[in-house]
Amino acid sequence: MEFKSMDGTRRLRISYVMGMINYEAKIPFSPTNLVKGLPTEQNAIVLMKNLLPKIGVNLADLDKKTNKSEPDFHVSDSEWMTFVKPITITNTEWRGVSFRRAVDGISFSSIGTGGDGDIRFGDHGKIIKIDLSWRDMEREKLYLTLAPAMVIESLREGKAVQGLLMMNSRGIDWRTVKSVTVNQAWPCYYAGDRIQPSDSLEPFAVLDTVVDTGYGNVRVEIDCPIIDETTVRK
Repeated sequence: MEFKSMDGTRRLRISYVMGMINYEAKIPFSPTNLVKGLPTEQNAIVLMKNLLPKIGVNLADLDKKTNKSEPDFHVSDSEWMTFVKPITITNTEWRGVSFRRAVDGISFSSIGTGGDGDIRFGDHGKIIKIDLSWRDMEREKLYLTLAPAMVIESLREGKAVQGLLMMNSRGIDWRTVKSVTVNQAWPCYYAGDRIQPSDSLEPFAVLDTVVDTGYGNVRVEIDCPIIDETTVRK
């Protein structure tokens, strides 16, 4: 469903299939019409915490900061500069707060498929954008996780996916790799993307690794299976 204001400055879209709410207000600003009363980073987080329960998002379901109980909010803003003789005018149009969802303490790795949100505040703290995807979920199956030895075997069998490398990297020729050192591992859920959303959360393990390529060490993320699909439990 889509709704628009008569003057075309506000638009609201709702998708029940995607559990999506998208709201945007277009407010023209200029050197003679600057944004005023923009909330600070801390105030933006307070506004967010007050808003989320009103739109059906439980704060307990948000991804948390590492080793903390506080939601992992990310604050950003949009600052622009223009020159009007004889001075340079600087103004910030909005300040936004983004967040991710967590299930059983495990975060999502997806955008717009049921586990993330971005809300922006403008003039005097008014909401100018809501981009939220928060689908209903229910538990379907339970699996045992793979033992470390089985995770290593998955890597050797080519069942893992290599993450992106730095632009100046020579790449990795896995046929000649000397060793792979895992610094840290944590679970994550994948829910597809906006074009191909997944009907089920797909669990995987994120490995923070250092690969000895034989001509130097390369740090790279490797995503690999984490569940034993032969141990399904209803």
